[in-house]
Amino acid sequence: MLKKQKSMCLLCSIGCGFIIESQFDEAVNLEYDLEDPVNGGTLCSKGNYALELLNHPFRLTEPRADGKALGWKDTFNKIAVALKPHVKQSSVGLIIGGDASTEDAALAKIFAEQVLSNGRFAVHFATGDDIVYRAMASSSIPNSPAQPIDIEKSGCTIAVGDPFEIGPDIAGRVLKAKYAKRGNTLAVISKKPNRTSRFATVHLGGSARETLAELLRAVVDESGNANSGWKKIVKESYPVSKNPEVLKLGKNFVNTPSAVLILETQDSVTAQLASLVVAAAGADKLLYCINTYGNVGGICDIVGESGSVDEVINAADHGELKALIVLGADIVKGLSKEDVKSVQEKVDYLVAGAPFENETTRLANIVLPTALWLEMEGTFNGKSLIPVVEPPGGALSYGEILRSLAVEMKQTLPSVSVEPILRREEATGELANSLLKDIGKEAPEPAFRSSIIKYADGSLTDNMSWIQLQERAAW
Repeated sequence: MLKKQKSMCLLCSIGCGFIIESQFDEAVNLEYDLEDPVNGGTLCSKGNYALELLNHPFRLTEPRADGKALGWKDTFNKIAVALKPHVKQSSVGLIIGGDASTEDAALAKIFAEQVLSNGRFAVHFATGDDIVYRAMASSSIPNSPAQPIDIEKSGCTIAVGDPFEIGPDIAGRVLKAKYAKRGNTLAVISKKPNRTSRFATVHLGGSARETLAELLRAVVDESGNANSGWKKIVKESYPVSKNPEVLKLGKNFVNTPSAVLILETQDSVTAQLASLVVAAAGADKLLYCINTYGNVGGICDIVGESGSVDEVINAADHGELKALIVLGADIVKGLSKEDVKSVQEKVDYLVAGAPFENETTRLANIVLPTALWLEMEGTFNGKSLIPVVEPPGGALSYGEILRSLAVEMKQTLPSVSVEPILRREEATGELANSLLKDIGKEAPEPAFRSSIIKYADGSLTDNMSWIQLQERAAW
């Protein structure tokens, strides 16, 4: 019997909906969901190939140790025995991938605190989405986030970066807004021409930090509300732009009702400046942020200020960690040669789980098959999803793996709470001063860039057939 189940794409944060048709627990067709409020049925390359992810012939389907297949019971026993001496010394770390459900992220944090006894835990966001998200939380604006439908109604849209490259399905809404009325504006702020700037009314090149700072000053002046607080500091500390296009755009953004700023960046300073532009422009101005990882907000909200992958690797480098569990993340792919060497030489025991073999699983003592979000139950991007099919073979979710391992280690993990703990703070004069000092500095070069054909570090999409068909690098 043919079964239809609604779900959504998590290969960027737009969250486009689709329908998976299955028969005898095998995904057989992907159908567009014309009623989905986010995308109305349209899908980009990544979303269109969700079916291939589910049915991919290279999926890991069974636990393996030293190249030999094991049952799950023996696997958990083997891991528990190997970890026991390291747990006693609090020298085990845990890293999970940024594609986790909100519940699994919360559970992983508890596992590190309760079972590993040290709380040495991190979520791997290869493109730095967590850094940007947390930075924006510290410069939170009172306005609600924009919804896709809001973008279509915008008479003045400012795009920072290249949102069309990360989330092509947003392009239709942006262009609909641009052409809805004569005089509507699409301005793009990016160092180089890109997919989005091809359609721009105005393209402001150069440093995104400097351009946004100039625009912020223009918006503060135009809004006429700079007598106190951080807006006063901006007005007193940053000069008026000499670029007439920036001044015109600032005036347009303030005076156009329901204008929208769409943000795509891996730089926390750029993200905070964009937030301040929206906050200064008025209560009806909206911000729409596109991230590579679909559930970055849910995960960051629930784990708060947990440690970074760099901190976990540094702990291994200093001999503080002798064992490491990595679920869903290909951390080795993003590490320097020195860090990879450190993991190889100083970590005595490595457990790696993934849907596909990757550079991290190739170094592991134990390899675990993990489920995709389409094969598990949980909260993703604020929505509760249920499996469209069962995972292949014995693949398990991160949460199932951690709960079973905890039982094998004679512990029972509690139920998890999904109440956000990440603090949100409105912008302050101190923040404005700090940002203005950082504007002239070079933004850090990201380790990875996502694109229309790659998801994050490529740990999923590198295995897809259409990667080879496209035969091009990211823009």
